[in-house]
Amino acid sequence: MDRKTPLDARAEAVLADLLSRADEPERLALAPGVAATVMRRVRDIVSRRPADRTRLIEGYVRGLSHPKPRVRFECAHGLDAFGGRESRDVLVALMDDPVPRVRRMALHALSCDACKDALLDVDDDIRHRIAEHALTDESVQVRRHAVWAVGQAGGEQARSTLEAVLAHDGDPAVLRQAHAAMRLLDRQTTARGPRAQA
Repeated sequence: MDRKTPLDARAEAVLADLLSRADEPERLALAPGVAATVMRRVRDIVSRRPADRTRLIEGYVRGLSHPKPRVRFECAHGLDAFGGRESRDVLVALMDDPVPRVRRMALHALSCDACKDALLDVDDDIRHRIAEHALTDESVQVRRHAVWAVGQAGGEQARSTLEAVLAHDGDPAVLRQAHAAMRLLDRQTTARGPRAQA
């Protein structure tokens, strides 16, 4: 008989709380934060419960159109934790939110692969939109996340976009992120091997 650890019990309680909020996006968005170890266990549990995962994702997606920026931000954050390929299009649309921190979280959720596969196996139109944010967004935080997303998304124009950022953006944080994204592109090219470089 399997015995639950205290971590399992805590994760189950957190998941139950999230599911109780899933039909009310504002309540879902404002759920109390939990430690990273607990959230990893919640994600493990949800990955084995497709109905619960779908319910959470649907709740977070509903919150992306909420009038309060904090709710939109937190729901994008929730999709960063629980979303997958089905979340990509709504996060791409959120890149054009009027509030910079919401745009930043949308870009982060799309390109962060710490807890899921990055969602940027994208077409050229989406790559172009990400590049525009990297090059022209008024928010330094948005540009910083966008240049990393450029590296994650790859494509023919990624290197020239990052070179333009390095030539024209004066913010040190953006420039550091652009250098890191350039190194990511180099690793991707090396991993694909000589044929990809020919």
